[in-house]
Order: sequence, then structure tokens, then C-alpha cells
Amino acid sequence: MVASAAIGGLISIGGTLAGMNANSKAAKAEQKALEARATAKREQADEIIKRNEFNIKELRTDAHTFMQSQTSEFAASGIAIGTGITLGALEDTQNRMFKQMEIETREAEFTADQLRRGADVDVIQGANAARAAKSQNTARFLQGVGGAATSFIKGS
Repeated sequence: MVASAAIGGLISIGGTLAGMNANSKAAKAEQKALEARATAKREQADEIIKRNEFNIKELRTDAHTFMQSQTSEFAASGIAIGTGITLGALEDTQNRMFKQMEIETREAEFTADQLRRGADVDVIQGANAARAAKSQNTARFLQGVGGAATSFIKGS
């Protein structure tokens, strides 16, 4: 009777250890996946900022070209460029283009910040999963030892 209780206790502890091992591996895999997702989000955020910088350079070039064209058209029409409605039209064009650049930059920064915050949350979630697995393993171990002790006591 004692021998069967001891065997039952050993099987219980073996099952507990196997469960703890599987739980640890699952938590590590989850943490690794969340960290990879966080890295991808940070890279995506950096790419958004780089793309925005490129787009702003292109917009500046387009704005400069358009302003030169507009100025040339006014001059070709014999309109005085430095005063009145003409000057106001040039300033309005410039202001609209700068406003568009500002809006696009703010939008890119907002999107990049959201991605970075999401990456931070993923890292925290992964660390929490690892900590939770340790707590679960402690509970499993205690349950396994308790089950083995119960089997041994009943078999005695």
C-alpha cells in the first residue's frame, strides 16, 4: 500500500513539474512574441517619421516651384508682385502650403506616438505574462506537493 502511495505521489509531482515546464515555455513564447510585436511597432513608427520628412521635403519643393510659377505668371501679366492683391495671393498660397505641411507632420507624429505607446504596452504585457507564469508555477508546485502528500498519507 505504501509503495502504491509513493508511486502515486511521484506521478503527481512529475505531472506537476511537467505542467510547470509547459507553463514557463508558453509564457516565454508569449513574452518573446509581444517583444517582437513591440519592435515592429517601433520600427513602423520610425518609418512613418522618415516618410513624413521625405514628404515634407517634396512638399517644400512643390511649394517653391508653384510659388515661382505663380510669381512668373503675375509678372508676365504685368501685375505688380510686391503689393496689394498679388502679394496677398502669394502669401495666402505660402500659408496654405505651410499649414498643410504642419498638419501632415502632426498627423505623422501622432500616429508614431500611438505606435510607440502600443509597443510599450506590449512589452509590459509580456513581462506580466512571465510574472504570472511564475506565480502559477508556484501554485501548481504547492498543489502537486499537496496532492502527493495526500496520496502518501492515504496510502500509509
